[in-house]
Amino acid sequence: MPEPKMDIGFLYFKFYKIRNFMEEHREKNIQKSVNDY
Repeated sequence: MPEPKMDIGFLYFKFYKIRNFMEEHREKNIQKSVNDY
């Protein structure tokens, strides 16, 4: 059954991209607050 496997892979890929985006955003916010001081 290849369909469930593909769905899980796709969801994992999306989750991974979103997590990377959130981590990048958080790092930028931290740098911004450090630059404000």
